[in-house]
Amino acid sequence: KGELQMASDSFKIVLDEDGDNFPALLGQASVYFLMGDTEQQHKKALECYKNSLELYKRALRGYADCPAAVRLGIAFCRYKLGQLDRARQAFDRVLQLDPENFDALVALAIMDLQTNEAGEIRSGMEKMRRAFEIYPYCTLALNHLANHYFFTGQHFVVEQLSETALSSSSHGLLKSQSYYNLARSYHSKGDFETAGRYYMASVKEVNKPQDFVLPFVGLGQIQLKFGDFKRSLASFEKVLEVHPENCESLKAIGNIYANLGENDKAIETFKKVTRIDPKDHQAFVELGELLVESDWAAAMEYLKTACTLLRKAGEKIPVELLNGIGLLYFEKAEFELAEQSFKEALGDGIWVSIMDGTAGSSIANWSVQYRDQSFFHQLEENVSLELPCDKVTTLFNYARLLEELHDTVKASLLYRLIIFKYPDYIDAYLRLGSIAKEKNNIQLSIELIGDALKINSKYPNALSMLGSLELQSDETWLTAKEHFRDAKDATDGKDPYSWLQLGNWNYFAANRPEKKAPKFEATHREKAKELFLNV
Repeated sequence: KGELQMASDSFKIVLDEDGDNFPALLGQASVYFLMGDTEQQHKKALECYKNSLELYKRALRGYADCPAAVRLGIAFCRYKLGQLDRARQAFDRVLQLDPENFDALVALAIMDLQTNEAGEIRSGMEKMRRAFEIYPYCTLALNHLANHYFFTGQHFVVEQLSETALSSSSHGLLKSQSYYNLARSYHSKGDFETAGRYYMASVKEVNKPQDFVLPFVGLGQIQLKFGDFKRSLASFEKVLEVHPENCESLKAIGNIYANLGENDKAIETFKKVTRIDPKDHQAFVELGELLVESDWAAAMEYLKTACTLLRKAGEKIPVELLNGIGLLYFEKAEFELAEQSFKEALGDGIWVSIMDGTAGSSIANWSVQYRDQSFFHQLEENVSLELPCDKVTTLFNYARLLEELHDTVKASLLYRLIIFKYPDYIDAYLRLGSIAKEKNNIQLSIELIGDALKINSKYPNALSMLGSLELQSDETWLTAKEHFRDAKDATDGKDPYSWLQLGNWNYFAANRPEKKAPKFEATHREKAKELFLNV
């Protein structure tokens, strides 16, 4: 019943009358052992284990022919007291007397696994298998075997062993470990809903996170995956109760704060990670991204620190990181440094040949024919036009830089390369349309925007660009209003630019040169004012 003090009082009454009473000695030894397990203060817990050990030894001295299992008490006390060699000797003695004692086998197996040495781990797993063969319902052995098969990717075996373990025990902590094994098996297979249910079941079997913290990690990850930020935050905070400096949990919490719009808390959390582990490059990246809009210099410093850490560690710098640094330089009009970052991110590829003019002899002839992709078809016959998906955004940004430097020939070729390899990349069509507009080729610009709208008829940027072009023509200015309205609707009214465009259209309508009623003009002016105030 867990009423340890009452049990102790009863056993002591017996021992006061008969100090060698074997059942009372074992009972009182068990009470002290369980008291040690529940004691919060380390010194008091050790005292309980010492008292338990003395009683087991008294029992053994008085009854040398007792069952081998009695020696398990001595072995477990030695283990709790940190006397690992003597604990191992005691477990071995149990097996000498009773070769099929699965409790001793499991205990020795766990001690082998805790050495973290390859040979000992193999020996430990072999002992676990033997214990399982002797008694297939040993929950501890089932859990450890499930853990082993999880790392070999044998999920069906993991699930069978864990379900058997659940049906074999009513012990809360053991059940929690079984649920956890099931949860992470489903988690690794991508079945997040089932994983979440098992993580929750595992957590409910634990009295406090200190008993078994891992399911709180998994549960927090699943909750974060489903966007349940507040519950996820609570789960990771439970992890921090046990491991206050766990960087992975702190980074998860930082991301949660960022998603909740609490940027100051997110920044402080990631700064804490960098203090705990100054070599955690990911924390510096997160800080850089959080500070991009508020503190350009600090953001740049953090991103450059991340690059330095990766270089020192001999690791490859992610394309996304170099791209982010390039964009920061681009925003500050430091174009030369931006170009260096974009080039480093892109590395070698067909874009290098396009940039230096060696990709084909007819680049100049094809440079203004934005919708004609035959150049790339011809080029592909002789060279590889591979464009990895993780470099597409960087190549687009590099083309934007070239545009800013008025090198529209090379910029347009890069945009067309993107379209050739990724025909649904809408923004590349829009940039080509913008270049065509700058060259006063309005019809070509409209055609390119039309190509973009064929991919996504509700793309707000394309609709706004089309409306802007239509507004410049006496024949099409009326239809511009519909496209501006469609752009606003496509973003549920959250895009301020579409409100501004609609306001411009009404202002433009009010000031057109043709004759119109004063009321008509006043209505459009009032509507324009209303729309501008919404921006």
